[in-house]
Parts: sequence; structure tokens; C-alpha cells
Amino acid sequence: MEGTVTKSEVRKLMRARLGRCPERGPTDGKVGALEMETVVTKPEVRKLLRGRLKRCPELGLSNLIVNTVLEPPDPFKPNKRRLPSKGFLLVATALVALVGVFVAFNLWS
Repeated sequence: MEGTVTKSEVRKLMRARLGRCPERGPTDGKVGALEMETVVTKPEVRKLLRGRLKRCPELGLSNLIVNTVLEPPDPFKPNKRRLPSKGFLLVATALVALVGVFVAFNLWS
């Protein structure tokens, strides 16, 4: 073993690692995993989390549903209308047929 790792060495490594990942946001040279400067309440955490998620437009339940139902957007034609995906159409047609068969055999017999 080389010895113990000091707190300053860990900070130095974490700052270097966070500096290489700009998508994580500014850290102001502080790594919160090592020491807490202030106590944060639940409403403050919720506010910070919502602000962070609003800066990530690719996240969210509505985007998940839209991306499942529609074909991927064309990066060369951003204004082009997105058509339904073939897999979704197949599943929707099968469900409609199943409901139709159920209704036909149970209600009109």
C-alpha cells in the first residue's frame, strides 16, 4: 500500500474530474460530497431539482411518450412532421382488433 489518501488529494481529483465534464454544470470549485456548507431544506431541494430538470429538455414523461409513439426527428429537417412509428401502429391495430373481437362476441351474440 502506498499510504493513506488525504482530503486535499481527493478534492484535487474530484475537481479535475468535474472540470472534464462541463455538462454537469458549474461547481464553483466545491465538491459537495466531502463537506456540507449549508443545510438545505426539502422545498429548496425541490426548487433546485426542478430548475435543473427544466434545463434538460430531453427528460420528461411527455417526451418519453412522444418518442415512443412517433418516429425519431430528422436532424436535417427539424420542422418536418413526425409520423407514427410502425411498432406503435402495429400494437394499436392489434389492440383495436382485440377489442373489436371481444365486443363482437360478447355483446352481439
